[in-house]
Amino acid sequence: MKKIFFSFILSFLMIQVYSQNQIIKTNPLAFAFGNINLRYEKAINQKTSFQFGGNFYSRKFGDIKTTGFGIDAEFRFYITNRKKPAPEGFYIGPNIGFDINKTKEDGTDNSASFNLFGIGATLGYQWVWDSGFTLELGMGPQYSIFAGKDDNLDTTVDFEGILPRFVFAIGYAF
Repeated sequence: MKKIFFSFILSFLMIQVYSQNQIIKTNPLAFAFGNINLRYEKAINQKTSFQFGGNFYSRKFGDIKTTGFGIDAEFRFYITNRKKPAPEGFYIGPNIGFDINKTKEDGTDNSASFNLFGIGATLGYQWVWDSGFTLELGMGPQYSIFAGKDDNLDTTVDFEGILPRFVFAIGYAF
């Protein structure tokens, strides 16, 4: 009985080690725009996964500097009929995200703060190679609510509408 139990535990651990069901990834193109981002995806079973992530950014355009951070989450359904389980293949995933931002103009007291809330869906494809390297491409609509306030003028700016969402990420699966 001990041999059977030991064999079962060893088999389970080997499947976990070699299945590459977790991924850490980033969008390297965002670095060019001052955005540092990181995502973590974990397969729940062979057809679904959960992903969450965050970003921090600091951008300067002329005298105007914008800083902020955001968080997001996505539940994915892998719908390809492939032999490899999630997190590889074609997927569809509902997502939600929230960003907090602050803008300040150099040499003045002018500043503004704004928040962005988005909820949407992504269609995409994720490749996972045996080496652990991953590549992901996707896109979809996102319903966004933008609320901003100029701290000096007591004016607000609001926007609601559907915007496109694009996904490009490289990472490592383990």
